[in-house]
Amino acid sequence: KSRRQNGAELVDIIDQGFGNYTKAEISARLDEHSIAWAPVQTLAEVAEDPQTEAAGAIVQVPSSKGDGTTYPSPASPVRFPGADDGPKGPSPKLGEHTRAVLESLGLPSGDIDTLYADGVVK
Repeated sequence: KSRRQNGAELVDIIDQGFGNYTKAEISARLDEHSIAWAPVQTLAEVAEDPQTEAAGAIVQVPSSKGDGTTYPSPASPVRFPGADDGPKGPSPKLGEHTRAVLESLGLPSGDIDTLYADGVVK
């Protein structure tokens, strides 16, 4: 309760103390005492952090060219035990599934053809 009441002063004290060290130095000191901590990182730093890949936060997604090339991509933030939630293939091309989606919604083939002809869908 007193930490909350004196929060602003506590932050100033911690900032001053941490400011005396480099990130590497303070990391080593915290680790030495088994203190749980995590740095504030930019998105670029997160992408390069080995812990990100170890945690499964980045997955390799296959290229749409089918040449075996893969690209790093963020994984789903939600995972369920036993579920195959990894990438299944490249992202679909623009319009790749339009006809199938419209058909699944019950639109007659002729109406779908008209949408294509009028440039409403691709």
